[in-house]
Amino acid sequence: MSKTGKLRKNGQEEPGLNLPRILSDTALPDDMSDEADPPNREILPAIAALRSEVTKIKDDICASIDVRIQTVCTELRDKLATTKEEIQTSITALEGASALQGKTIKELEKSVSLHSNDVTALQCQVARQI
Repeated sequence: MSKTGKLRKNGQEEPGLNLPRILSDTALPDDMSDEADPPNREILPAIAALRSEVTKIKDDICASIDVRIQTVCTELRDKLATTKEEIQTSITALEGASALQGKTIKELEKSVSLHSNDVTALQCQVARQI
């Protein structure tokens, strides 16, 4: 027997084991035909009750899983938001430091250019005196 279940009349898969048709239907003893044998008359209500209990347990498990998934999603969203804020703060600080370093580099380039001109002028004076 397969554990996948059988197809209902509407084409959807019915959960549970593939049982013989008379055992898998949820017919009550009043709905049974005269062809059903007495052992099946006793088993059918038990199967219907068991199916109901299994469905309730499945629904409870699914609800519990859904709640846990929502909790985990909320926690992850909060952590991501916190991390995003921390990263944004770090990026802002790095941008400020980068701008300051850029300004410092421009000042150094200007200073080096002036000193280079002074050194060139001094070299010319030394070369004339030699």
